Amino acid sequence: MKKKATTPKLLVVGDVLKTHPTEGYWGCAIVLTAQDKTDRFDPMCHIAVTTTIFRHDYAFSELDISSLQVLQFDRQIRLAPDTYAPLRRQTCIGIYSRKMNQSVVVIGNTDVSFLAPEPLGFEVGEGVDGRWPLCGPVRDQLGSEAVASWRAVHDNEQWLKDVAAARMSHEQMLVRLKEREKEERQKRQEAKR
Repeated sequence: MKKKATTPKLLVVGDVLKTHPTEGYWGCAIVLTAQDKTDRFDPMCHIAVTTTIFRHDYAFSELDISSLQVLQFDRQIRLAPDTYAPLRRQTCIGIYSRKMNQSVVVIGNTDVSFLAPEPLGFEVGEGVDGRWPLCGPVRDQLGSEAVASWRAVHDNEQWLKDVAAARMSHEQMLVRLKEREKEERQKRQEAKR
């Protein structure tokens, strides 16, 4: 007997998602829009990460819905080794799959009309000019920008140390990659001789 295919559950407008991108930090994201499947795309939605951060696992009843705000943060760019600069201010909204997966924890549903910054279209871009990043399925890291923003204010000293350590690790990785590429180039040149 064939097993009947099940239709995956989909996120709907107003779903309140509990995020847990980093040990010891829980946040909140909200589904702002929902679009059904089209000829070209699976069902998609806009999800906004909010500024809300808890240091404990929380329940929907602990949220003050009226005070939720969509996170805005400064996206940075690496200009040169050990040199970083702000690229632009970014609103933390992305285009995601509506299909539920193990990373999605829906804890409630609410009116979201007060949160949407403007009519949201499904044009893909970098979060400017009405175009939003295409993020794919919801992942465990959803809300990491909110944790970083919260830590920059409330745990600044340790946050700066963690950022410096992450950047140093990244710089070391880039040096290793460059060295490996150089070695591979030399091997190719020797093989041609």
